[in-house]
Amino acid sequence: MDNPATTENESGDSNINGANGGANTANGTSRSKETLLTSITGSTVNINTTGNTDIKGALVAAGEVNEEGNFVDNGQLDLKTGSLTHSDLSNTSYSSQTSASLNTNVSINNQPANPQDPTSKDQTDLNINSSQITAHNTQTTTKTKTLATLGEGTVTVGGTEVQTDSTLNRNVDNLDKEIYSVEQTQGNVDLTIDHRLLSEDGRNDIAEDAERTVRLGEAIVDVATKESFEAGDTLDHIDEVQKDLDVQKAFALEGDGAFIEVLEGKDSTPEQKQEAITRYAEIYAETYGISIEEANVIATNKYIKGATHNENQTNNNIYINDEAQRNATDYANTMGHEVTHARVNQGTTRNRADGVDAAIGKRLNEEYANTMGGYSADGMEFSNNTYTRNAPIDKHTSTNTHKGNADSEAIKSNTDGFVNVATNNPNQMDYAGVSLEQYNQLKDAAKNGDKSSELLLLLGEPKEQQDTQKINTLLASMDQEDIETTKEIAKDYDIQAEVENDINNAIVTTAKDPETYKELSGYNDAVSTVNAILDGDYIEAGLLAAGILLKPVKGLKNVDEILDLIEKNGGKAITKDGKIFGKNKNGELVEADAKDLEDRVKNIKNKDEWDDKQLSQAERKKAKLLKEIQEGKASPNSKHGVTDLERSKITNKYRKDLKKKIESLYKDNPTAKQNALDKLERSDIDHKLDLQLSGSNTRANVNTLDSSVNRSYGKQLDNILKDLGIE
Repeated sequence: MDNPATTENESGDSNINGANGGANTANGTSRSKETLLTSITGSTVNINTTGNTDIKGALVAAGEVNEEGNFVDNGQLDLKTGSLTHSDLSNTSYSSQTSASLNTNVSINNQPANPQDPTSKDQTDLNINSSQITAHNTQTTTKTKTLATLGEGTVTVGGTEVQTDSTLNRNVDNLDKEIYSVEQTQGNVDLTIDHRLLSEDGRNDIAEDAERTVRLGEAIVDVATKESFEAGDTLDHIDEVQKDLDVQKAFALEGDGAFIEVLEGKDSTPEQKQEAITRYAEIYAETYGISIEEANVIATNKYIKGATHNENQTNNNIYINDEAQRNATDYANTMGHEVTHARVNQGTTRNRADGVDAAIGKRLNEEYANTMGGYSADGMEFSNNTYTRNAPIDKHTSTNTHKGNADSEAIKSNTDGFVNVATNNPNQMDYAGVSLEQYNQLKDAAKNGDKSSELLLLLGEPKEQQDTQKINTLLASMDQEDIETTKEIAKDYDIQAEVENDINNAIVTTAKDPETYKELSGYNDAVSTVNAILDGDYIEAGLLAAGILLKPVKGLKNVDEILDLIEKNGGKAITKDGKIFGKNKNGELVEADAKDLEDRVKNIKNKDEWDDKQLSQAERKKAKLLKEIQEGKASPNSKHGVTDLERSKITNKYRKDLKKKIESLYKDNPTAKQNALDKLERSDIDHKLDLQLSGSNTRANVNTLDSSVNRSYGKQLDNILKDLGIE
C-alpha cells in the first residue's frame, strides 16, 4: 500500500525532492590449491644420468623466451637416462559469494503554508515510491592439472633412442589442462516493487506513465512521417501532446467524469452539453496559455463538424456541431482540432502556412489540427476509462442521440450566430469538415440539379430534420456515376468515410421501401447491400452461379431436403445451420466457404511509407474485400477472363467521365478543381471487388484508389490466389 508520512515544521522552504535509502550485506569464501611450475630450461639442455629421471608436473626443454614473454622450444634437448617416469600435478579452486540488498526510493513534496490562512503551516508529504530487493548466491569450483612436459629433442632411455609414449606432454605451449569448471547460481532475486501498484491511485499513475510514454513515441513518429512537422518541432510537439493529456485528465476529473457522460449524449440536454463545452474550453485555455472567448454548441449540417473564428490574434471563438459528434471522443477530437487552429492563430505554435503557398499552408495546418484532434480523442477515452467510475467509452460507438437540438433556443441562437459570423467573415474561419462556404456551394449546385450535391445536403441534415422519403426518392433516381461523384466530392472535403457509411445506410433504408426498391435493381451496390441486410434469408441465385467461393457439399445426410427448400424458394439460395446453400450451374448442391481466403486477406500488409490518407484508403479497401468475402460474393476459384483491352475500356471511360464531372462541378472554383484533378491524376481506377475475386468488369464495380495502394494490394492478392493453388 502507499505509505505516506506527514511532518510539520514551523517555517522554511525545503529543496529536497526525493531521497534513496538502502542496506546491503555480502560475504564470500574461497579456497585454492595450486602448483608452481618447476622447470629446467636453457638454449641447449644436456642431461646424462644412469639412474631414473622422474618428471612431476615440471618442464624440461631447450629454448628461449621471445619478446612477448613466451617460451619458444628450439628442439636442442638431449636427454640420456637409465629410465624415465612422469606424472601430472593437480590444482583446485573453490569460491562462494553471497549478497543481499534492499533499496527504497522516497519522494518528498513540500507544500508551503498559505499566507492567507494564519492557521496553516508548511507541510511535507513523504511517499515511498518503490523498493528494490536483490539477492545473489554464486559458487564456482575449478580443477586443472599441470602437465609433466618434455620439450622437443633427443631422448635416450637405457642406451636406446626412443619415442616417448602419448601420455607425456611434448608441447611447451600447453602446460595446463582443465579437468572441469562448474559455476552454480542459486536463489538469485532482482525484484523492484512499485508501491503504486498497491493502491488505485497508484495504479492510475502507472497507467498514465505508460500512456505518456506511448505519446512520446507517437510524437517522434509524427515528426518523422508527417508533412506538417519539421525536425525543429520535435520538443514542442512532445510537450503539446503531453499537455493534451493534462487537459483530458482534468476534464475527466471534473465531477468524476460527469461532463464526459454529458458529451456521450445518451440523455443529456443541449444546455448540459453547452455547460460541459464551456468548461472544456476553459481547461484548454488554461493549459495551453491561450484565450478562448466562447465555445458554443451548434446544430447544423453534420458534415460541418466544427469551426474556429480567428477574429484577431489574441482571441478566438469555437463552434462545435453536436449533429456531427457521435460521442464524447468525437467532441474531444473536434475540440482538439479547433483549439489547435486557435493556438496557431494566437502564435503559441508554429503556423504551417508561413512561407508557403496558401493552399499548401491550409492543407498542412489541417493535417496538424487533425493530428492533435486524434490525440484528444484518445486522451478522452483513456482518461474516462482510467480516472472515472463511468462505464468505459469506445470512440467507435455512436451514443449521442442529439436530443432536443431542434427545440433548443440556446442551440438556435448559437447556430444563427455561427452562420452570421461565418458568412460575414469567411476568411477568418477554420473548419473541421465542410466549411459554410462549401456548404453554400453545395446548395447552389443542388438548385441547379446536381444530384450528388443534393444528396450530401440531405444526408447531412440534423437527424430530427432529415426527410427520409426525399432521400429515398433521390437515391432511386441516381445511377452509379452520381454515387461515385458524391464520394469524390466527400473525398475532397475529407469526409469520405462518413459519407460512404451514410450512403450505404440510406440505400438499405431505401431498399426496404417497396415504392423505390424496384427502381434500384439496376444499381449493383444497392442490390448487394439489400441482399446482405435481409437477415440472410437469401442471396440472389445469379450471384451464386456467378462464382461465390463455393464447394460441393459432401457427406450431408439431408441433401434432398435442402434441395427441396431451394426449389420452394424459387431456386434462390437459403441459409440453414449457419451456412448458405445454393445450386451451381450443374444443379449440384454447394455451400459458401470463404474462411481461408478471409484469413489471408486480413493479413494483407500496408506499406510503412503510406501517409494517413493512403492508409485510410487501404483499410477501406481491405474492409470492402472482407465484407464481400464474408457475404459470399468473392470467389477465388473462377478465372475472370477479362482482357487488358476490355479492362482499359471501362477504366479509361470512367476516368474521362470523372474528369468532366470535376471540371463541371468546380467550374467556379479553380483551386478546388485543380486539387480534385491532381488527386485523380495520383489515383488508379480500381475494381472495388477485384476481377480475380469474381468482381465484374463494369462501371458499377470501379472507383478511384491511390495508385500505390491499388498496386500493392493487387500484387498481394495475386500471391494469395497462387498460394491457394489458383492460377
